[in-house]
Amino acid sequence: MDYLEKLKDPRWQKKRLEIFNLYDFKCMACGTTEKELHIHHRKYKRGREPWEYKNNEFFVLCIDCHDELHRALTWFGVVFVLATPKQKEEIQLSCQKILGS
Repeated sequence: MDYLEKLKDPRWQKKRLEIFNLYDFKCMACGTTEKELHIHHRKYKRGREPWEYKNNEFFVLCIDCHDELHRALTWFGVVFVLATPKQKEEIQLSCQKILGS
């Protein structure tokens, strides 16, 4: 089963609704309730299905904030590749503090 098929699975649909309810159907970045909402995994773990994560491992984001996050992550990935080993270590520590991992 490919990833898009997994997102149609009833187990993901149930988890998705649970997350939306938990965060009051509101974008966690801008607070809107008027735009299409997406669920974003904080990180992926090899071998886990999309619905096998704890509730705090997700963000609820509107379509615009979700797109902006992915643009930022793409930019960040380029910066990270160009960073020195010391800079990479500092970046990783900062990210761990921000994400609480």
